Amino acid sequence: KGDDRIENWKGKKIMVFTPHPDDETLSSAGTLARLAANGNDITVVIFTNDNKGSKDTEMTSERLARIRREEEEKSSEIIVIPKEKLIWLGYEDGDLEYADPRVLRGELSRLMKKVRPDAVFSPDPGTRWVEWHKTDHRMAANITKDAFIACEWHLYHPHHLLDEGLQSYSIPGAYYYYSQEPNYEVDITDVI
Repeated sequence: KGDDRIENWKGKKIMVFTPHPDDETLSSAGTLARLAANGNDITVVIFTNDNKGSKDTEMTSERLARIRREEEEKSSEIIVIPKEKLIWLGYEDGDLEYADPRVLRGELSRLMKKVRPDAVFSPDPGTRWVEWHKTDHRMAANITKDAFIACEWHLYHPHHLLDEGLQSYSIPGAYYYYSQEPNYEVDITDVI
């Protein structure tokens, strides 16, 4: 109990990294709703456009991406995260593993240096479940973890400082969702 419990945070900056535009709401919507209600500033970074997950043979990738974007914006609105706080990286669904890891790590590090969050939420990179799940989950989990280091040391991406004046930043805390061995739970009864 106390102010150090996530559900009691007030006035903090939180960044949520999600492989697809539904993962954070499926796993953490109640916690994010409580954080938003407490006046925390929440930024959600979405790696992919989720444009492949349909068995409807009449569906197109472009239409599905629009549907997923609308769903993400509406679900975020319900938990009081404005759509202006959603950052779409725009990678194709299922293709995140083919992104240049150095470029992607730099994108994430840059965002972290700009936002300077008090905490980051990300898929758990250490679970066996992630090993066998869709590659987007593995890549998002691992590259987010790697970006913590790149964010802390300016020589990983010196152009952030030289071109944009972004100072290095140490992420104070990381919380992993989709964990097989969770060591922290938030009671969301009041927002469910």
